[in-house]
Amino acid sequence: MTRKPASSKTVESFFLAGKGSVEYFAVREGRNQLCVSVRDFIEGVWPLCKQYLDLDVRTDARENFHQRWWEIYLTYSLLGASVQLVGRKFRQSKEGGPDLLARVAEENLWIEAVAPMAGTAADAVRSSGPPKGPKGPKPFPEKEIMLRFQQAFSTKVSAHAKYVEKGWISPSEGYIVALNGALAERGYPCWQRFPRIVSALLLGLETERVVVEFDETGSRIRESLYDYEPEIKKKSSAPVGLAAFRDRSNSCVSAVLYSVSDAYSSSSNNSVKPGGNDQMAREFVLVLNPYSQVPLPPCFLPAIPRYWVELQDDGLILHTPPHTR
Repeated sequence: MTRKPASSKTVESFFLAGKGSVEYFAVREGRNQLCVSVRDFIEGVWPLCKQYLDLDVRTDARENFHQRWWEIYLTYSLLGASVQLVGRKFRQSKEGGPDLLARVAEENLWIEAVAPMAGTAADAVRSSGPPKGPKGPKPFPEKEIMLRFQQAFSTKVSAHAKYVEKGWISPSEGYIVALNGALAERGYPCWQRFPRIVSALLLGLETERVVVEFDETGSRIRESLYDYEPEIKKKSSAPVGLAAFRDRSNSCVSAVLYSVSDAYSSSSNNSVKPGGNDQMAREFVLVLNPYSQVPLPPCFLPAIPRYWVELQDDGLILHTPPHTR
């Protein structure tokens, strides 16, 4: 008797044959061990994540690899943190609307992912090269980074209006912008007291003033005071407002979920198994909108560091995670 070979189901690869960006091709072909690690991670989690994501993720990754990786990594991280996601085929609109839909406290919570790049115009974030120039150390491009955040955030506020107009989502449902800052920050370390996204959304551009005084004994007392610019100017002198969460016109956004991880620096490439609240607490922060028309449920990702403000007549009180105080 001739025995038939056992049937095996072919697993669909995330990567497509043919042309793509330099980064896409390097990862797909496994140009080095780091690329192999990234490729293996994506191939491993794609079968789990694809049911929740738009069908064009695979094709668009050819030219926008980081942005599509961010959607996959975000999805996998949320699933690992026990967030209930709704598959595309179960959504009212299967083709349109935000990237992800979660069910939290028996209510819909929409999640729109965005990963701004460094830009190419006059206000672009330049690559972090040697710190010294002909006139001494170069300042970090804080204004340029803030502009990239503001532009990305504004596009997702506009997207929300479009989704509501088309009937894909309801204004009574929560809406999160999941913003990845890896390409916008270009590797510049953050020396501010809080993550840059906190300044961009709640405070404004942070500047430090050092005041030196002497007491009655002659002892030197050094104190740092912090100011926040609510508006910055582009190279064209056009003003751009910051602290977007203090603008009531942005009340459609419940919160911003922020991370600076990329495919090469995330937990999946640092000998740490992705998934779970611990992983998200290391790589993500939540910035809450004080004017949100649909506040974020407290039960959503409770382990993630949260930042929010109480607005008062004479100013504001910033609430931060305990370890940042």
